[in-house]
Amino acid sequence: MSVTRSANADIFDGNIASARKKSLQSALRGAIENIMGSMVGSKYQEKHARLIERYIFSNSLKYILRYEVIEESTIHDQSYAVRVKAVVDYNKLEQDLDRIGILQNRLSSPDIVLIIIERLPDTKLMNRVRLSENVIRMELKKSGFFIVDSDMRLGNALRNEIRDTYAINIREAIAIGNELGGDILVYGISEVTLKEETDGKKGKMNNIEVSIDLKAVKLDNGIVLSESSALAVYPHSNLLTATERAIGKASARVVKMLEDDIVSRWKTEVNAGRQVILSISNVTNISQFHTGKNLLKNYLTGPVEVESRSFNGIMAEYNVVASTTGYKMASELEGKKFNGLNIKILHSSLHALSVALVSQ
Repeated sequence: MSVTRSANADIFDGNIASARKKSLQSALRGAIENIMGSMVGSKYQEKHARLIERYIFSNSLKYILRYEVIEESTIHDQSYAVRVKAVVDYNKLEQDLDRIGILQNRLSSPDIVLIIIERLPDTKLMNRVRLSENVIRMELKKSGFFIVDSDMRLGNALRNEIRDTYAINIREAIAIGNELGGDILVYGISEVTLKEETDGKKGKMNNIEVSIDLKAVKLDNGIVLSESSALAVYPHSNLLTATERAIGKASARVVKMLEDDIVSRWKTEVNAGRQVILSISNVTNISQFHTGKNLLKNYLTGPVEVESRSFNGIMAEYNVVASTTGYKMASELEGKKFNGLNIKILHSSLHALSVALVSQ
């Protein structure tokens, strides 16, 4: 799986090489943590932190198949930021987590699609690292939610386009959430403001004010489950540190409000079945499209509802509602036949699966 992650490290005594190494290590670790979050809940990660540290992160590079540094720079001569794109060996990570006995049931908590827009001061710092999204993501994980990452699925250009603007269209955001296959969309705006510098005991202090407004929307019908907002201010001589901590304070407050609402309504309003979007390429006629529903029901285990979604003469799409995931469906469909053609797995995520029909 391909994951893009950003990280930064403070520069001490002008040692840029050391700061770069630390930020790179942190970004690669973050990539693995992100994938692991799709398998193990945050609470279980905390419970088994020592096992994970000993058996997973003690040699974390074995899970990185390859990576490239997309962007890197110094920030006000205080910090070094990097952004990397890493390909993580999902199967090996899953096998090792299973081997040490900490894989848990993935279906006990809603999956969150997170879209955060940052309204930022015009500084080099804020354009290099997407702090608000990363910090809010971690707060949601601490609350036990699973985050569906767009890097786990192809075709996320629209999401990136929205994230890089200063406005948000809720219909487009919901469309992205449904494409990624989440249960709940958490979207909103984080406004970061650099106030006037003040004098402190350690010299000039950067006063960062952060205002965060979030909504949680049920993706299958657009109902707003929760709305919350929070404001926080943090002063620090290091601009990046001040920004991270201000966002952290505001995020903790706003996510706590969301968590209470979502958890209280999850069992009664949301947890009535999981939807996985299945795309099948090389479906060439309407007959294949219609017969696909019965074939899928025969191949997939457990109570399954399959609904026809769309067909354009090349690709068929279905909604599959069941207690399953795209990963599990991939394992059940791999090697099966569809009207005499073999099913080849192209891409899988928690709530989406893409396959192709091939002759051999």
